[in-house]
Amino acid sequence: MKISISIVTYNSMEDIDGVLESIQNCDCFADVELFVIDNASTDGTAEHVKQKYPFAKVISSQTNGGYGHGHNQALPHLSSDVHFVINPDIRFEKDILSQTARFLLDSEDVALCTPEMFTEDGKYVYPPKAQPRLHYIAARFLGRLKCLQKWRDAYVMADQVRHNDGAPFDIGFCSGAFMAIKTKYLQEVKGFDDRYFLYYEDADLTRKLLKYGRCVCIPKLSIIHEGKRAAYRSREMRKIMIRSMIRYFGKWGWKL
Repeated sequence: MKISISIVTYNSMEDIDGVLESIQNCDCFADVELFVIDNASTDGTAEHVKQKYPFAKVISSQTNGGYGHGHNQALPHLSSDVHFVINPDIRFEKDILSQTARFLLDSEDVALCTPEMFTEDGKYVYPPKAQPRLHYIAARFLGRLKCLQKWRDAYVMADQVRHNDGAPFDIGFCSGAFMAIKTKYLQEVKGFDDRYFLYYEDADLTRKLLKYGRCVCIPKLSIIHEGKRAAYRSREMRKIMIRSMIRYFGKWGWKL
């Protein structure tokens, strides 16, 4: 079982050590090929990775082409069975990669999957998502209005999460923070649509991969994700998210 990983960095010095140490300590490390794609960081991330983690193959971009574009730089070099797309702010136990990859390869009708995600202090992150629909997105942007809670819950598939018996279950898309994909299918769809600079590229990729198999969450496996949720704090990030949202719905249909 051959595993490949791509991590896209942009000024990620605060986060990168944790995820690379998780990879270095994993039980399948001998079978892992790691690509770190640096999107023109100015904080020395690429140099730090090269010096401290020589097992990583660093691809340094002169410009920041975005999240999906960065991950696509690894695509021509892949010869693995399973490819992981992972954020720099992810941490996990030593058997997560091997268990996730094994589940994926043993499931003929599954194209991609994700474990559950928690913050460092144990808060559930809700990685399962339904496919984006306009009223789900509106409910998230409009804050904590109680009348919209049912739509927010539907988007994060809260009922399925609460009432799950521990068995893998189908979800609308895998979060780009951590997803495992059968490499042959990732190559078939030519990776991410790199017209998305950031946001919705994971939902878009999942839509393309669903023609090859199911997308599932594995509740018995979990990782730590310390997401910054920049889109909800930064005006510029909100603009980027809105542009990506328009591109996504323009491509897949404006469904309420």
